[in-house]
Order: sequence, then C-alpha cells, then structure tokens
Amino acid sequence: MQPTYYLSSAEKKYAPGFTLVELSVVMVIVCILATGAVYMFSNPTAKVKSAAFCMLADLNLARSEAVNRNQDVLVDFTFGTH
Repeated sequence: MQPTYYLSSAEKKYAPGFTLVELSVVMVIVCILATGAVYMFSNPTAKVKSAAFCMLADLNLARSEAVNRNQDVLVDFTFGTH
C-alpha cells in the first residue's frame, strides 16, 4: 500500500493547477465566442439568395416602369446596399 500525503494549508495555496471557478469561467467565455462564431458564419447562402431576390425584384420593377413609360429604364446596382 502506498503512503498518503496531505498538503498543508500553505502548500494548498500554491499548488499547481486550476480551480473549478477558473475552469468554469473559461468554459463560459469559450461558449460565448463559439456561439458568436456560429452566428457570424451561419447560412451564407441565405444572404446570397436574399440579394438575388432583391435584384430580381429591382429588374421586374424596371421592366414594369419601362412598359408603363414606353421608354428605356436604367437599373443601377450599387454594391453594399443589400
């Protein structure tokens, strides 16, 4: 049988390692950062589809205006607006 060693209170104060509170705080921070990363990078195709539908709506509106006015209509797509 191996002998059991007990640390004195002074030795416990400077024992290497992490406390449960420190580990819990780190886990909470990691979870918050992971949630933010998932939110930022989630479903980029939905953004592309949304932009495509906006462009389609703009083109349909331009076609309708051109027919109503009986003249050419210019559609100007500015980057960064959608």
